[in-house]
Amino acid sequence: MLEDHPDTANVFARMLRRDGFDVSVATSCGQAVRMCKESPFDLLICDINLPDGDGVQVLSAARRTHPQTVGIIVSGHEEESELARARETGFSHCFLKPIDYPAFRKAVGEAMGDGRNDAGTRERGEV
Repeated sequence: MLEDHPDTANVFARMLRRDGFDVSVATSCGQAVRMCKESPFDLLICDINLPDGDGVQVLSAARRTHPQTVGIIVSGHEEESELARARETGFSHCFLKPIDYPAFRKAVGEAMGDGRNDAGTRERGEV
């Protein structure tokens, strides 16, 4: 999870962990890129506009070491040119804040191949 507002990042992380995902949080593009180099991620959920770059750059960097990384954009701004660029980069879904969590949860399941067991928890995968 890449989100430059720590409180927002913590809320998302808590919700995703409650759904059974392993979650790592970065609050800057530089931090996220370093984390992606250290360990591959199955899914990158990120804000599109950050003080030190954008989510498109981070997904591109993540895919250099782990081409299967899937991306979901969460943005506070509806800038069609940026959302179009995100889709062209390969982000599977784009959500505007405030997030419809059931739709977001469904998108995460789709992005992760919905590898949940009968108890509704993740068998594998890191966000």
